[in-house]
Amino acid sequence: MQYIYVNQAYAEIMGQSREKLLGNRMSNFVKHKLAFWIKVICGASDGEIRQGTFHSRTGHWYEYITAKSSVPETRSLVMINIDEQKRSQHEIKQKQNTTNEIVQMSEILNVENDKLETAISKGLAKLGTDLAADRVVVMEGEGQYAKNTYSWTLPGLASAQKEQQKIDVATLKVKLQEQLNHDSLFLTDQAEIAKRFPEIVAAYDSDYQLENVLLAQFYESGRVSGAVIVEDLDASLNMDFNNLIELTADFVGAKVMGRKLEQQRDTDVLTKLNDRHPYLAKLNYYKKVKASRSIGVAFMDLNGLKEANDELGHDAGDELLISAGQIISQAFGRDYVYRVGGDEFVVLDDQSSRTEFESHCAAFEKALTQPASPSILIGAEWCPDSHYLREAVERADRKMRRQKNDFYKSHKRYR
Repeated sequence: MQYIYVNQAYAEIMGQSREKLLGNRMSNFVKHKLAFWIKVICGASDGEIRQGTFHSRTGHWYEYITAKSSVPETRSLVMINIDEQKRSQHEIKQKQNTTNEIVQMSEILNVENDKLETAISKGLAKLGTDLAADRVVVMEGEGQYAKNTYSWTLPGLASAQKEQQKIDVATLKVKLQEQLNHDSLFLTDQAEIAKRFPEIVAAYDSDYQLENVLLAQFYESGRVSGAVIVEDLDASLNMDFNNLIELTADFVGAKVMGRKLEQQRDTDVLTKLNDRHPYLAKLNYYKKVKASRSIGVAFMDLNGLKEANDELGHDAGDELLISAGQIISQAFGRDYVYRVGGDEFVVLDDQSSRTEFESHCAAFEKALTQPASPSILIGAEWCPDSHYLREAVERADRKMRRQKNDFYKSHKRYR
């Protein structure tokens, strides 16, 4: 096999001058390709034209054509380098793959009727599975520390979520301005990963090797509030990882921001308990939903709030409300307690059995006998059918008010 024509581009690929290649044998410069070309050339019958595509070990692509030449007993071989064409096709395919993944992630994370936790869990599982990753994590910053708030782990691997609840934010401050892309980071060097994320690496067993990390931050009011992190993904996949993780972080950040706004809307500023909005939403939900369930109801009223405000000031009244919220939450669980008025609280326990709910009521009343505990009156009611939850709340309210009247009469005070 002898070179009879070589252009400059091919000579540069071969690392030789055109003059040195022309008239010389290919075997003087190439060893590993010869068997392939000899098979192509010698395998062709007289008059046959063969063509195809060849990918070399050095990463170059060629289209080739071989046919009978004008010189007896010889055949001609023409090779055309198509690196640019292949690169363009690769980029198009990469863009298509990435776009498809982004669209699917958007659909999962922007389903309005899905709970936030469910949507994010589905999204992380989708991303982790499609990228053949070991873990996908959402880290959120809280002051000096960050914590793993949502996590997907490849089945069979140990989750590190419990170990990643108090990570110094300084370890997550990636110097993105040093990167070509300021919004994301893809690290493939283990030493660099260990240097930038020592506390994350320390959460894993010593025999586990974190080979790559893909990260993008999300923002709240212009400040970094968290990050989406993908660990040990398949780097050979034909995707634009940076673009994918950046948009995923945007979606997750929007979800997290929505959760915070919802919590602020539904949370009493002073006691940090559920406020009247989610209380009314739960009443409406059980009125409309087809399936029925039993619910433990308790209506409570804090005694002495007006006196504390009038005689000791509103700071003292606030402390009294906070104390009441804490003692009620300890007995019934914060998720089921609502502050529905100035000094009124309601418990709607839709998870406990009747025996468990009555036990919570007994524990609450016992806690009220402790020194320095606030004075709280309670009317409890068991609702066997949640379709009649409003009626049960009204009965519990009436029970509490009868106790309140008796309390004020016995203490010779009137409201």
